[in-house]
Amino acid sequence: MSPLFRNKFKVLKNGEIFYPRIAEVISQARRHIEIENYIFEPGQVADWILLQIRERLQQGISVKLLTDRIGSHRTPRKTFRLIEEAGGDFKWYRPLSWRTPLWFNNRNHRNLIIVDDQIGFMGGAGISDRWLTGNRHLPRWRDTMLEVRGHLVPVLKNAFEDHWWEATHHHLFSAHSKSNPYSNSSLSQDNEAIIIKSGNSGQSTQNSGFIFRRLIQNARKCIFVTNPYFLPGDPMTSEIKKASESGVMIKVVTAGKHADHPFIRWAARSHYSELIDSGVEIYEYTPTMIHAKTMMIDD
Repeated sequence: MSPLFRNKFKVLKNGEIFYPRIAEVISQARRHIEIENYIFEPGQVADWILLQIRERLQQGISVKLLTDRIGSHRTPRKTFRLIEEAGGDFKWYRPLSWRTPLWFNNRNHRNLIIVDDQIGFMGGAGISDRWLTGNRHLPRWRDTMLEVRGHLVPVLKNAFEDHWWEATHHHLFSAHSKSNPYSNSSLSQDNEAIIIKSGNSGQSTQNSGFIFRRLIQNARKCIFVTNPYFLPGDPMTSEIKKASESGVMIKVVTAGKHADHPFIRWAARSHYSELIDSGVEIYEYTPTMIHAKTMMIDD
């Protein structure tokens, strides 16, 4: 792992690497485990993770699991009752209801795992065999997870607490929620690593867009982007073009013929020409569905 302002990071590439590591860390939990994800599907990976969770619960360790109702619609409720019967807490994030029709497209796409407030995982992968074995039609998805230790772990916990409160109206009141100086995830001269939390208002989207545009504006040598849904808005497109025309090398890898949402690929392709004309190199990943979301600037 590489230190960055009292944090340590480890890049975990693809399910055959990150799932065993996640299971190992869960098996070593001593106090509590929080899991938040969009996709939790029955299969080998789910059975593996659930086994580790049940063993931890039998030892009296607190487990909280928050899963998006749309992303995990294939998973029967009884799967999670096994966790509840063993003493764990499970909640759907924004279950469908005629009372809240606007929730349908306002989903929770986070993939977070926090263990003992010491180790966190975040990235693009949920709990599903699509990231480990794939299926007869498609090899396992290409994705990246990040293992984190240090001051950013309480920020992940704080992000989890926000959505847990929304789903349950119960605060976890972790020790870090009030005292962690990095919980607001703001930029400062002292912060070399931040996490930009999403939220229920448009403010978080504006914040993340502002920060990404600033990063692009400050690039001097290169920008490497991996994003399966590469569909930047006009302000971001403008900054990317300016950076490329100023001499910054920009390469983008996005989903190709195996895209899980073809209509997004079609929409994205309509913007390729103006970016390519400005010097941006765009590549579509063809071996399988690429789901990683990363950006590297100036090495």
